[in-house]
Amino acid sequence: MIDFKLIDKNQLLMNNPPTNSYNHGRAAGGYHIDNCEMLYKILKGDTKLVRSLCEANGFNFTESHEWNILWASSSCKAYLYEGLNEYQRINHFPQSYEITRKDRMCANFVKMQEKFGRDQMDFVPDTYILPNEYGDLLSHYQRLK
Repeated sequence: MIDFKLIDKNQLLMNNPPTNSYNHGRAAGGYHIDNCEMLYKILKGDTKLVRSLCEANGFNFTESHEWNILWASSSCKAYLYEGLNEYQRINHFPQSYEITRKDRMCANFVKMQEKFGRDQMDFVPDTYILPNEYGDLLSHYQRLK
């Protein structure tokens, strides 16, 4: 998600892609970490690519609670989102598993079909979560046979 407050207006006028920048120091309107380093932290796993990209772009690894980027291999606990400062970013949205896990996405589509009608959600094929809905799948198959 792009924070448009941090985008240089000239980027938009010159047809350059918008970028998100981290400003340091109170004079620049940013926030201050004691040592002014750009810090990243990795939770629940380690990926060499993420580590090398962060370090190639001036970020230093930290285990502390002060970081600019938190990279987690799966969704994070709610308290991490609740305590974020404006200069901190996490690579997952809260409850993103509702759309990234196929079983949860299916259940959400079914709820939407019930709420708004199947004709409004006709682009979603009949979907079953196995093994719990095996009977429904089998009866649907028998009807189509």
